[in-house]
Amino acid sequence: MRKKIIFLYIFSIVITSLIFSQQLFINEFMANNRAFGEDPDAPGEYDDWLEIYNPDINSSFDLEGLYLTNDLSNLTKWEIPAGNIVPANGFLVFMADNQEFQGNNHTNFTLAESGGEIALVDRNGTTILDSHTYGNQLPDISEGRVPDGTSNWQSLANPSPGSSNSPEEGPYFDQIYSATSEDGINWTVIDELIFDHASVPGAVYFNNKIYLYFVNAADPQNTKLSVGISEDGGDTFDLFDVVISGSNSPNPVDPNAIVENGKIRLTYLGNLDEGVTNNIVTASSNDGINFVEDNIIYSGNYYDPDLFFDENNNEWVLLLGEENSLIKTTSQSPTSYFAKDDNFSWERGNIPETRKIGSSYYTYYVGDMGISVTEYQNGALSEPPLAEGIIDFNGRLNADPTVISLPRGNYLMYFKTKAEDEPLPVILSSFTANYSQGNLTIAWTTQSENGNLGWNVYRSLSDCFQNSLRINSQLIAGAGTISEPTNYNFQDESSLQEGVTYFYWLESKSFDGTTAIYGPVSFTIPQTDNENPDNPNANDNIVSLKNYPNPMSNGTMIEFYLSENDNCILGIYNLKGELIQKIGSKNFTPGIHRIPWNGKNKFGKNVSSGLYLAKIKTIKSGKIYVSKILKIK
Repeated sequence: MRKKIIFLYIFSIVITSLIFSQQLFINEFMANNRAFGEDPDAPGEYDDWLEIYNPDINSSFDLEGLYLTNDLSNLTKWEIPAGNIVPANGFLVFMADNQEFQGNNHTNFTLAESGGEIALVDRNGTTILDSHTYGNQLPDISEGRVPDGTSNWQSLANPSPGSSNSPEEGPYFDQIYSATSEDGINWTVIDELIFDHASVPGAVYFNNKIYLYFVNAADPQNTKLSVGISEDGGDTFDLFDVVISGSNSPNPVDPNAIVENGKIRLTYLGNLDEGVTNNIVTASSNDGINFVEDNIIYSGNYYDPDLFFDENNNEWVLLLGEENSLIKTTSQSPTSYFAKDDNFSWERGNIPETRKIGSSYYTYYVGDMGISVTEYQNGALSEPPLAEGIIDFNGRLNADPTVISLPRGNYLMYFKTKAEDEPLPVILSSFTANYSQGNLTIAWTTQSENGNLGWNVYRSLSDCFQNSLRINSQLIAGAGTISEPTNYNFQDESSLQEGVTYFYWLESKSFDGTTAIYGPVSFTIPQTDNENPDNPNANDNIVSLKNYPNPMSNGTMIEFYLSENDNCILGIYNLKGELIQKIGSKNFTPGIHRIPWNGKNKFGKNVSSGLYLAKIKTIKSGKIYVSKILKIK
């Protein structure tokens, strides 16, 4: 069982409105089985197959009398015979081979590798319990729901018939998008997919065309370098395989493109084999498609080359990634071997690309706040950066920026993004602890739920979940999968002590066995002999620190309460503890105070999506109070 500790509330995609406990799923299938696995009932045969998933963790499901079909105009094509039972929280595989005589799990149809339909139909022969329409299928690649039972279908290079599907990693599921800018610092994302199953872009403007190089993983068994060429400013691309003549590039990746001496110069990592020293190779081309290798210009465990000519120092510079930092090398020629600059230091991130913007050199890189930009000057990168988190795209993981200048004076960035993050079991929009007339009630609301079986409530005397105890005797029923807000509450009937602060967590439990933890929220039980018994935390100067809306998009209001005069310092921090913006520092009077934060850093730039901390330090008590803020697009 996987357990994830989650200290944030986020919104996610709407999926379906069916209750998992009443649902079966077509969970995975393979329609082009060439050599993945033999039919267990017919050795030597490599047949199509499909998998049914039962998410109910308590009950098995007898499929006898249900129907499977590969044609939505014929819902009763194959009636499932006796003996086909899906275990609780389990899987059952059917061979789609049109060979019923081989066993009761062999259908009377096959699956079309060029695209088709699959449906599971109820015993009445008309109600479709689940269906899926698919496109062209690659050899020995399956399609499956990730996680099991969700609406997120993925191609799976590692098929798993009869067991849980796992998300694929690597470039196979990356995508390339673009953004525009007038100054090279402030960017607007264009929400239109450029290339799917693609990674690590490098772009250049040459002969009135855009050349967009990338690692093409449309076929995960044949990863290669491709180029999209656009003659209409990036609206449409013609796709070509990059051809490199030479012996130093068995598997070229990480392309970096520049225009040099009337040609396109491509610099790349020439090999990606484990245990082999990485070679940084450069090659040139007249047409942007057919390249001839010039030389290996650096070797070592480095990657993501960034080659540019520094006019100010009259030298060629090659920046290279090394873990979460950069190294700098220099040469008098783009084809000569480069020498490392031991005086150069940059530990804010990697995956660089440097472009001349106006009269300055801007280096784009990937740091803690995503794609960021700084200035390359006097042989070094400026501190602090010009802007961090300059690309904000649906809260996804964005990387590998490449920038080109267009003739009309603006700039175009291409970048890599993850196709989809793994959905959370449930999406929480509020979580509070309320006290009234001696009763403490935990209340929470979900914006949507994805396969949520139910809830557990945990309580502790500290903000450490590992020290908490479950206080509900039975699982609080969840709503399964639903796209509408759902309200819950739970009353803590334990004997709670006055003046003691209690911390509460929620645990959501999915039908597939995964769990997620939310919280904590805390509450101090009021003293009955206080002068103001209705004021919780009356012995503490700050009663509460919160913000709304949360999650925020363009800004949020931070609210806190003081019971007496105090000098307070309020700031916004990232998860590394670095100050993002100081938004308040003065002597505050008793009462409720509200201070807005516009979602910008101390340089006036919008911060990227992610989790931030609002912190107040009181001078009198020396205490620090923290509230979490989630920034979304």
